[in-house]
Amino acid sequence: MIKAVVTVLGKDRPGIIAGITRVLFEKGGNIEDSSMTILQGEFAMILIVSIPEGMTLHELRRGLIDIEGSMDLEVHLKGLREEETRRADLSQSQPYMITILGFDHPGIVYRISRTLADRKINISDMNTKVLHEAKGSVYAMALEVEVPVDLDVGRLREDLAALGRDLHVDVTLNPIESLEL
Repeated sequence: MIKAVVTVLGKDRPGIIAGITRVLFEKGGNIEDSSMTILQGEFAMILIVSIPEGMTLHELRRGLIDIEGSMDLEVHLKGLREEETRRADLSQSQPYMITILGFDHPGIVYRISRTLADRKINISDMNTKVLHEAKGSVYAMALEVEVPVDLDVGRLREDLAALGRDLHVDVTLNPIESLEL
């Protein structure tokens, strides 16, 4: 099997997922991993798919052209080499959930992500949302991260709390017991 990344962007409307997955099904493709979301009316989807031996990415791309045009979407394909499809060795990290809540202002995502990157902590999933309240905009952020097993989690918690005070947001760090769906 050949593996590829398929990304889809466009104005949200019913039928996008059905249209894309119909083409994949008809071409004999299989969806292995996916993430889909709507942000302020814009739809975004990323899929890892496998396609049958003998089929080219060009053939799959031709199959997606009609749905791309009829639904005014941007569809991109990228082939993956075998070494790119191997999952990371999670035995060297522990999954944690970080949540941030506070008044919205520029720099929150940058400062949090920079702090994590400096400690070699990988962000595996991130969601943010601005909630409009009577007293102002509240920023909510949730991150799933992979903390290296040799990192001092107590020190990380202290560093995140100090950063939270500096950013005027509440930051919590909690272990995730299982990443199963």
